[in-house]
Amino acid sequence: NNKKFHEFLKQGIIVSPEPETDYIVKIIDFEKPENNDFLIANQVVIKDQNNWIRADLVIFVNGLPMAIFEFKSDDPNTTIFTAYKQLRDYKNVFPEFFHYNIIQIVSDGDNAKAGALTSLFTKFFPWKTLQKGKYPKEYNEQEVLIRELFDKSILLDLIKNFVVFENEKKIVGTYVQMDAVNNALKRTLKTKDGRVGVVWHNQGTGKSYEMVFYAMKLLKEKALNVPTIFIVTDRTELDEQISNTFANAGFKFSERAENIPDLRKKLSVPQGGIYFTTIHKFQTLEKEREFPILSERDNIIVMTDEAHRTQYDKFARNMRRALPNAKFIGFTGTPIEKGELKNTRNVFGNYISVYTISESNKDNITVPIYYEGRKAELNIDSKELDNLFKDFIKEYGELEQEKFKRKWSRMEALAGNDKRIKAIAKDIVNHFNNKKIKCKAMIVAISRKFAVKYKEIIDKIPDSPKT
Repeated sequence: NNKKFHEFLKQGIIVSPEPETDYIVKIIDFEKPENNDFLIANQVVIKDQNNWIRADLVIFVNGLPMAIFEFKSDDPNTTIFTAYKQLRDYKNVFPEFFHYNIIQIVSDGDNAKAGALTSLFTKFFPWKTLQKGKYPKEYNEQEVLIRELFDKSILLDLIKNFVVFENEKKIVGTYVQMDAVNNALKRTLKTKDGRVGVVWHNQGTGKSYEMVFYAMKLLKEKALNVPTIFIVTDRTELDEQISNTFANAGFKFSERAENIPDLRKKLSVPQGGIYFTTIHKFQTLEKEREFPILSERDNIIVMTDEAHRTQYDKFARNMRRALPNAKFIGFTGTPIEKGELKNTRNVFGNYISVYTISESNKDNITVPIYYEGRKAELNIDSKELDNLFKDFIKEYGELEQEKFKRKWSRMEALAGNDKRIKAIAKDIVNHFNNKKIKCKAMIVAISRKFAVKYKEIIDKIPDSPKT
């Protein structure tokens, strides 16, 4: 019901007062915020014959309850999580009241977080401003959230452009995503050389949804005149993953390029659409000297996921030759700055938005990573080292053996030594079993062959965890 209501919010409701006479009634005027009625109500009681609840604060937009607040004191016994559980209980008692809900706020008077109707507590995040000095330092998290998120224009922008449903899960954008997408759209409309810029956001902060929100804004932008959007990745599994994200978010008519001819066909179509492809499909055919120009339209936008990879070689050059007037934007968690040739900003333009690991950790959007050095003692003489390397490459032909010799150092061959793997495997099992918290672990090996070795050895260790 919440999903259906959100469709009504964005598209309007068709009303037929007379046969063959249809009108679209808009619930919200998104173009002119002042035409809407905003009301804040304190201590709102909802009841029926058997139950009742009292919401601390409710924001009504045009008479509909679109935001609900639950406040708790800063008493250690009543935390923000207590407020979250209270809202969860309210939803169970009066689900109809939440059909119209856009956002939920939980606060202890100092800290405050916002989340969607279906969000787990771990997906409630603070709402801040990226404008330094906008508010006095004494303003706490709750004060900033209220002033930022419930600015009328920001709230309506959130409702219209930053809410999607992935199947039955509701996703509401964060303040970082909204800032990045809105600035990206401005850059898209202003760029003169086709370089929109780079969104540098730490892994795990929702870059895929940023791309969804950005696409939503592009398709609605009149100045772009029904744009074509290409999402480019460098791996088939990423291509499948991002296309599924778009499809689940409601982009039912988005398509994947199946092969090189199919990609060229899609690039040549003079109309809008959303397409997904890997960068490797931008390769020349056998008799071609150079990649052909496929479209000179200037309303083609190319989004590159993990833009620090494969954007500096011939495939990337072919892509830009095929689309000489397209606009290019990069999304990455690890940009590259290695001189002029391999530099993410040189390829895509300056940073649009930067959201670092420390910032995302502070907002609890990602969790911190801790490093603990471990040392595997192993003494091997040079003769044994030579034998290890020869044994490692003996199953390959002469040409491949030479490639291995150039590419791999002797120390890399040493990494697969049975004694070393056994020592490390034993240390891993002891370390894992002595952990007091229940968790999973991942072992990264130098190759698949050695990954299998780790599994075989660990499985033989007494009391080892399941692998």
